[in-house]
Amino acid sequence: MSEENKEQVFTQEQMEEFKSNLYQDWQKEHLTPVQTELEEVKGKLPVEKTEQELALEQREKDLFKREVGAELQSAGLGQFKDIVKVSDEQELASTIKQLNKAVNDMKIDNSYQPNSHKQTDALTVAKKNGDTQGMLKSIFGFNS
Repeated sequence: MSEENKEQVFTQEQMEEFKSNLYQDWQKEHLTPVQTELEEVKGKLPVEKTEQELALEQREKDLFKREVGAELQSAGLGQFKDIVKVSDEQELASTIKQLNKAVNDMKIDNSYQPNSHKQTDALTVAKKNGDTQGMLKSIFGFNS
């Protein structure tokens, strides 16, 4: 028989070493990059909140809503507590300032403003009475 036709015989140790080397090569070339990419993708996923975290967030929202109501009440704007929707304290302060201005403007506009206390000068009196001479005298300053 020629040497080309001879089958090589490997020991069990050689086979195990060959398999181990093959596995390590495969792991380096294929498995490690896939695992690395998987970890990167997992890092980008949003973390689901636990029930405790959700409950804490809800308590914080409720507390802030009560704070808003108390601030509005102390500013004399309690009737607006169900209308005002703010997300932070700066926005609340700005909203209170704007509401106070609007309420004060409405108070001024709706307050009593007499219109019968107009000043009467000689010209107005002469016009009212139909006195032409009196109108001319008041215009040119010849009041007697």
